[in-house]
Amino acid sequence: MGNFYPLEHAHAEELVRIVERLKEEHSRLQQRLQHLLERMSHLLVTLSGTEVDAEDVFQSLRQEASDFMAELEAHEAWEEQEAFPFFAGLAHSDMEPGFTMAGWIIEEDHKQAGRMLHAFLEQAGAEEELDRVRMIKAISLLDVACSVLTEHLTSEGEMLFPIADRLLKRRDGRQA
Repeated sequence: MGNFYPLEHAHAEELVRIVERLKEEHSRLQQRLQHLLERMSHLLVTLSGTEVDAEDVFQSLRQEASDFMAELEAHEAWEEQEAFPFFAGLAHSDMEPGFTMAGWIIEEDHKQAGRMLHAFLEQAGAEEELDRVRMIKAISLLDVACSVLTEHLTSEGEMLFPIADRLLKRRDGRQA
């Protein structure tokens, strides 16, 4: 029968568990993004002044971005291995075709943000010493990545959570 989940056979508990995990991870990732943005702002102030510790602050930001990337990749792997196949099963069962479009949009956001984060990490990890101009250019890549990811996390929630709520309400209505 494949991985198709007509709602009456889907485990509502599984849907709730997946949605709750998405919400928790999105909240944590959004907090980390906010912290990265604050660190970038601090670094830009440092770079515009005469402080000499810009390189240390920049490398600290690079490490934090690298750690964030690892957490984001773990989140994406879980989504791709568990959450999205579950949602795809619901979409293919004709219970909720909206999951198919949402999945495509989410995948494109992941790719775009990943490219920007990798570009920042590559430029930030360059062998040659970075001058202030190159640091600012690298920071702009990270800023774009953070913007894309902030929008992505918001959009993903706005797309998936209402669909999941509708499915659960339909299921609850049938069981009543």
